[in-house]
Amino acid sequence: MCQLYQTSLGEDCTPIHDALRVCSILHERGYKVSIITNGRSTTQHSRLSHSELTPMISDLFISEELGCQKPKKEFFDAVFSKLQISVSKALVIGDSLTSDIIGGIQYGIDTCWFNPNGSDNTMSQAPTYEIKQLSELLSIL
Repeated sequence: MCQLYQTSLGEDCTPIHDALRVCSILHERGYKVSIITNGRSTTQHSRLSHSELTPMISDLFISEELGCQKPKKEFFDAVFSKLQISVSKALVIGDSLTSDIIGGIQYGIDTCWFNPNGSDNTMSQAPTYEIKQLSELLSIL
């Protein structure tokens, strides 16, 4: 039953509105687009393989494969060890204040909170940027 659930999760991959267009433009501009995710390896690989975003994604970092989750420092250590770039050249874009944004801030990375519903930031730290639509990234980068 659990395997069936994981399989069906992996097959459900509907990109967020404008994700394909924004990632395509960023890819054309020469940005390296990577995915960092907490989750099960089989589910995340399946989602990406069913997505039109695949050609624009350079790397996929999954907590299960790294042995630790965002927001832990060890997660970001593993990511930056593979990416071979400076944190000053990176931007963490995410919808989770507690894993994406806090993880990025604690690691010294600029962050962009994707907040389509206009939720209140209840954390003591603020992201570098906040957007309601992915297309807003194009004016930031």
